[in-house]
Amino acid sequence: MKHKRSLMSIAMATLVLVSLCAVCASPLSANAANPSSGNAQGPTRIVGSSVNSAVAVGCIDNYNQEFFMRGPDNALWWRWVHSSAFSGWSSLGGKLTSDPAVTCRHMDDGYTMIDVCARGGDGYLWEKFSWNGGANWSNWFRPAKLPITSDKQLLEGTGPAAYTWLDGSQNGFFITGTDHALWEMWFDSAGAHGWLNLGGYLTSSPAVASPTDRVVEVFAAGQSGGLWWKEYNNGWQSWKSLGGQLASGTAPAACSWGSWPQIRFDVFVQGTTGALWHKWYTGGAWSNWESLGGKLTSSPGAAAGRYASIDVYGRGGNGDIWVKSYGDGWWYSWSDMFAPPGGSILI
Repeated sequence: MKHKRSLMSIAMATLVLVSLCAVCASPLSANAANPSSGNAQGPTRIVGSSVNSAVAVGCIDNYNQEFFMRGPDNALWWRWVHSSAFSGWSSLGGKLTSDPAVTCRHMDDGYTMIDVCARGGDGYLWEKFSWNGGANWSNWFRPAKLPITSDKQLLEGTGPAAYTWLDGSQNGFFITGTDHALWEMWFDSAGAHGWLNLGGYLTSSPAVASPTDRVVEVFAAGQSGGLWWKEYNNGWQSWKSLGGQLASGTAPAACSWGSWPQIRFDVFVQGTTGALWHKWYTGGAWSNWESLGGKLTSSPGAAAGRYASIDVYGRGGNGDIWVKSYGDGWWYSWSDMFAPPGGSILI
C-alpha cells in the first residue's frame, strides 16, 4: 500500500489562541444537502477513547509525516513516520483547548521547519516550532500580539488553521472569532500583518489548503452545518456553498497537490452518520460529494504528497487512528495505524 505521503495539512497546536478585531461582517448561512452514509468500511464500532482529538498531519514529501494530537492531559503530543519507521509519542507540553494544526516546509539549510499552533487556555492562539525537523523546539509563544491591533479570542470549541506558501514567502493563520467570522493574520517580507476580518458566520474550525503560492482555499461549516468555501486568488472572493452536512462539533480537513496548471485541492468532512465524505476541485469545477465509508469518532486530518497521493486520518471506533490513502488513481481500504497518546480505551 502506498501511503506515507503528504504535503501540508491543516492544523497546528497549544497554549493560547490569537486575537482579532472586527472589520466587516458578511453572513455565511448554510442551506445544504445532506449526503447519505454509503457503505461503511474500516472502523465501524463507535466506542470511547482516552482522547477525542483530531490528528493534525504535516509532510514535506511522500515518505515523511509528522503527527500531532491533543492528549488526555490536554498537552500537545507528537510522533512521526520517516520512511516507514515510526517514533513513539512525545509530549510537547502546553494546555490546549482545541485540536492542533501544523505546517511543514523545507528550509535552505536542508532542515524541515515544523510549525504547530492551537487555542490555549486563555482562548488565544499559541504557537510552537522546530527549525530542525523536531530535534529542538521553541517555547510556546503568542504569534499575533501586535501593537497595530487588539487581541481577539477564538470561538470556544474551535481551533486554528495554518498555511505556508511553498516558496516560504508567506505563512499565516485562520481562526473562527468569537463573532463567528473568519479572521486571518499573516507574516511576509514586510513583517506581521494584523487580523483581517473575512466575514462569514462559521460554526466550526476553519481548514485551509494552499495549492500554489499566492492562492489560498479556506473551508468551514456554516450556520446550518453545510460546508462553505472562500478563495484567495488575486484578492478574496465571496463565500460559496459546497453543500453537504458535517457531523455536529466536527471540522473539515483540506489538502492540495499537483503543479500548475494541473492543480487539485480536496476537502474532507465527517458526515452525520460518521462516514468520511470527500469533494475535490480540478479543471475549474467541483466534483459531487463522494462517500469514503468508515465510522469516524473525530474530525478528519488530511495531507497530500507530491505524486498524486493523499492520506486522510481519523479516530476510529476502537479509539485508534485510521488512515485511508489515495494513490495510483484509486482509494485503498481503511488501515489501523496507531493508538493515540494515552492509548485506546473501549467502553
